[in-house]
Amino acid sequence: MAITAVLGNSVLRGVLALFIGSWLGLVGLDSQTGQMRLTFGAVSLLDGIDVILVTVGLFAVGETMFMACRHFSGVNKILPIEGSLWMNRQDWARSWKPWLRGSLIMLSAFQSYGLNPGPLLFQSSPDLVWGLIASLYIGNVMLLALNLPMIGVWVRVLKLPTHYLYPAILVFALVGTYGISQSLADVAMLLALGVMGLVMRLFDFPTAPVVIGMILGPMAEQSFRRALTLSHGDFSTFLTQPLSGALLALSAVLLIVPMAMHLRAKGHALRTTNKG
Repeated sequence: MAITAVLGNSVLRGVLALFIGSWLGLVGLDSQTGQMRLTFGAVSLLDGIDVILVTVGLFAVGETMFMACRHFSGVNKILPIEGSLWMNRQDWARSWKPWLRGSLIMLSAFQSYGLNPGPLLFQSSPDLVWGLIASLYIGNVMLLALNLPMIGVWVRVLKLPTHYLYPAILVFALVGTYGISQSLADVAMLLALGVMGLVMRLFDFPTAPVVIGMILGPMAEQSFRRALTLSHGDFSTFLTQPLSGALLALSAVLLIVPMAMHLRAKGHALRTTNKG
């Protein structure tokens, strides 16, 4: 249900991006039957597509391509910093969605490794939890030690022409991807995902649901098939069980209400324009 927060301005585009991620998550061998799915005969896809590959392809390669297109087309603009250094009400209202997107991706990554986020995580995996908290403290101390004496260097980095940064980001992404698996197929997949990310950004499709759908899609499929097995193929079990029925109804409300509010606001604006 919390996925609705990352669907973007258009629920339809967000849901389509979610299904694209689910489709990417189904590539490889079926965990129950061992059959190949969506591999198109490619041996390199038998193990599936790594979520790191998708994340780097969409958020690094695709975003770099998008920013380069905006820069060379003259659309990209640098907004000057104005006002107070502290966040005001408008800044908080604008920033909560990106924070929530990052939190959802992190929670999805936890679930992909069989970890259920919540208070019980402190009991089931205390080493992991306290290790993460300790790493955050250590990382902040290291950032403080690096940023204060080297603030002049970082300011000069901001003055570098952006057309020098774009190829550097792409080189680091390609070298890092090849270093993980030493596979040219993964490099080709990274470039293909980057092009897909560019197309999605050009047509205002959100990219965060792709990663979330890729992680949660296979888990949802396994739960769906397990429920059908226990109910002997009876699809009505999803509606007759109180918990599943309530969750499905609430999910439908969270999807329909934003669309209805958007259509209502659009109709109100159209009526106001016609009266004027």
